[in-house]
Amino acid sequence: MPSTRERIPLVKIARLTASLLVVFVTSTVIITALFGCSVLIPGTSGTYSKHLKSAESLERQGKYGEAISAYRQHIQERCEDEERAEWENPSFYLLIIGDILLKQGKVTEALHEYEQAQLEEVAVALISDRFRLIANWLADRERKEEAISILSIHRETDPVLFDLMRDRIARELVAGEEASLRCSNDSTSIVIGEKCPRDIGQ
Repeated sequence: MPSTRERIPLVKIARLTASLLVVFVTSTVIITALFGCSVLIPGTSGTYSKHLKSAESLERQGKYGEAISAYRQHIQERCEDEERAEWENPSFYLLIIGDILLKQGKVTEALHEYEQAQLEEVAVALISDRFRLIANWLADRERKEEAISILSIHRETDPVLFDLMRDRIARELVAGEEASLRCSNDSTSIVIGEKCPRDIGQ
């Protein structure tokens, strides 16, 4: 039997091992909660499928159509896995698909993917970010009324931030309309030292 002096280091090692295990499990849970998907856990089959690897590679190469197909295959594969952990939500990748579509300028299709992810109960914080991304995309392209509509429809995902953003875009919209009105009555096309909207870029 080990002496008391010999047992002390063993106790310390056991405590350290337990602490590290707690940290690992806690980190896994936090990552899952934030990103709505599982992580690859040593000693298990994991969820980093060949379809996911292919999708990420194709996306980096700019082969967006093929990447989207591979992401959908990954989602289907994970959904059909009967041993999938309850906290794993493969629909997280609908957000990635939406991001790719938005990068291509396909805003309507991107919005559809984000809304589908919301129906599939992907983390609300991530959904909220995507709706604001859509609104910013529209506002930057002078489609401010559409941006305001998106923020109004999906306000419940983050009322405070959405209200602030909606008010800012509404002010910009009103300011632009007032500037255009003043310009229409000003033959010099100058409004308080600023160019009229029709003169910007000249």
